[in-house]
Amino acid sequence: MIKPAPPAKRGIAGMLLLFCVVALVAGLGFEFLVETPPRFSVIAQPGGRAVLGIGVVAVLVLFAHAMRAVLAVSEPGGGDASDRNHT
Repeated sequence: MIKPAPPAKRGIAGMLLLFCVVALVAGLGFEFLVETPPRFSVIAQPGGRAVLGIGVVAVLVLFAHAMRAVLAVSEPGGGDASDRNHT
């Protein structure tokens, strides 16, 4: 019996993280360009909730990658990453 090919990796998490970082940098740039008096809370700032949301998304993506690496199961017998069971 022929072993099925492993699923193709799409790399969407990397693109999502890149998008979040670019949006964070753009949002912070707009914060420094706008002439408004400082406020007490980050959430009270214009775009503060967006920056907070982007930070949460970035942390969750990094946490998901870490959990995927920790919970990766390899076959008994010392198989390497290319010999993992993808079924």
